[in-house]
Amino acid sequence: MDHMGIEILPIAFEELQRLRSRVLVLRFIGMLFICPLYLILVYYVISSLIEIVGSGFEPAHLFIMVIFVLLNYLIVKYVLPFYRTAAEDSKLKTKYVIRTRIVKIEEELVSDMGMRYIVYTDITPPIISTQNVLLFKNVDYSKLVQGRMIEIHAIDRQCKRILAIQI
Repeated sequence: MDHMGIEILPIAFEELQRLRSRVLVLRFIGMLFICPLYLILVYYVISSLIEIVGSGFEPAHLFIMVIFVLLNYLIVKYVLPFYRTAAEDSKLKTKYVIRTRIVKIEEELVSDMGMRYIVYTDITPPIISTQNVLLFKNVDYSKLVQGRMIEIHAIDRQCKRILAIQI
């Protein structure tokens, strides 16, 4: 791992298995928690509509409708893209392997997460320890050294979704 560069390689079997198991876990969580809550809310919305038609409008009906619209907005904006990305990732055939040198490392103490590391490299945008690594969170950021070569296995060329970092 002496030279810098970007290679496109087939995704490893273990990485693909982790991506697929991640999708299964997300589907399980969605079916177990999100769908039942959503169905309960749909039931209350339908009940409210029936009551509005039968006996007139009350402020509680408006509250239920607002919650329903807000929940739909949040699901479409945040939940569905997350699930869609996970499903797309599970079908990947290739990954980017980026060999680069560490230019600078910043450490920040984040109150709710502990220590956060920001790693600047020659080729990639900054790698933020609390955001970027998707799988294989086995990197000990405290052992990274400025000037050292690392190998980043990423789903995308911009390193927004990193599979693993190898030292």
